[in-house]
Amino acid sequence: MDFKFFKGTISKPLYDRNNTIWKTSTGRQTPISWLTTNHIINILGCLRGIGLMQIPEFYEGKTKQEWIDIFKAELTIRVQEDHQSV
Repeated sequence: MDFKFFKGTISKPLYDRNNTIWKTSTGRQTPISWLTTNHIINILGCLRGIGLMQIPEFYEGKTKQEWIDIFKAELTIRVQEDHQSV
């Protein structure tokens, strides 16, 4: 079903893209918006237990599911932004 009122709108994230910080395996703290899409996809794999790194259930003050939801929302927003720029 094609909803015309959704066209041209970008979803607002439930988190602050520039102030939600991910701490990488090397200890570097990086805002979510600065991570590459490939890095986010790799993190999602690790959060789901199929990646190269083990991430604890609670990481940087959030559960694995909270991080999964944040990263999935970030990927959705990036896709929407790409479609807007075309």
